Amino acid sequence: SPSSSSSLGGSTTMNGNGSSHGHRNSFTYVSQSLTYATYGNSIVAIFAGLLANTVADRTELTPIGSSNLYRSGGYLAPFDVSIGALVVCGVLALLLWEENYGSNDDDDDETTNNNQQQTSLPSTRYRRIINTLNGAWTTLLTDPKIILLGIISSLFEGHMYIFVFFWTPALVEYAHNDNDNGNGGSSNYHDVPFGVIFSTFMICTMMGSRLNMILLERCQLQAERVTIFVLGLAAACLAIMGGNHKKNSTAWLPYTAMNGFELCVGMYYPLMGILKGRLVPERHRAAIYNLFRIPLNAIVLVALLNDFSVAQSFRYSAMFLTGAMGLQILLARRMVEERTDQYDAYHAVMVDEEEDCDDEGRLELS
Repeated sequence: SPSSSSSLGGSTTMNGNGSSHGHRNSFTYVSQSLTYATYGNSIVAIFAGLLANTVADRTELTPIGSSNLYRSGGYLAPFDVSIGALVVCGVLALLLWEENYGSNDDDDDETTNNNQQQTSLPSTRYRRIINTLNGAWTTLLTDPKIILLGIISSLFEGHMYIFVFFWTPALVEYAHNDNDNGNGGSSNYHDVPFGVIFSTFMICTMMGSRLNMILLERCQLQAERVTIFVLGLAAACLAIMGGNHKKNSTAWLPYTAMNGFELCVGMYYPLMGILKGRLVPERHRAAIYNLFRIPLNAIVLVALLNDFSVAQSFRYSAMFLTGAMGLQILLARRMVEERTDQYDAYHAVMVDEEEDCDDEGRLELS
């Protein structure tokens, strides 16, 4: 899943203004780590899609026992296989992962151990949760850039999940239109090779993560500027998906737009991980990320509960992502202004130090 790469972005230990020693090299490593994570996720997802398509084709949907309530095989077979994969992952996490209790920047080992012991009390845990949320909320209110970042990430990820819900019925609709035009297209869920199509999506995601690395490292582009391009391209792809394709001779145009959107997904998560690492303070990062999920889930629920058609959902998503691109332009300008102010302040300090050195030299000569 691409969301794992966004959680990796939350582990960045840079401070909010990015002024720590060697921050360019540090963010280069962060960019590479996020890109490799997305790349690796895509490779696994490609094989998962091919496996899902194979087991769905080679098994038949059959009832379990005498009741028709539970079934297995057929288009349910990929879900049956995923149960085993989840069990294996759960066992590995239980054996290999350690609990991350978190700590403040100025905590020493003794304080951290005391905090871990205190979290065993329910009242203490409750107070810590309230204090953490209050600190995160205060940080949001005092930094408009974090608010902009949260709105942008909620808009993109929320409408990405809407795409996840609707790409399968959309493909069936495109194939049905293709069949009506006499091109021999499929007209139901069982005839569309969803596993293979999902694998092509993941190939595009992998390509997006690689393109992201080229733009950031070789072309030396800023992450906030590349994100503007990604949001604009994603909005254009969703607009194409939401168009009227009944008059098209084939479904190649909306399908190509779907692959273009997945390319944007592959670029988005490393970019957003970098931006979150730069703007969101480490101390309140987990709580702020959880606050970001509130509007994200609200967007998905509104889209699903209003019973929009597939085309309407894609068109609305395109409109909101266009708005997200506008907010990203504003955020990029604010980040450029902040870097300019930091450079001017640094330059003023250096000039003052040089003047002090010149004054001391004149006094010594006199």
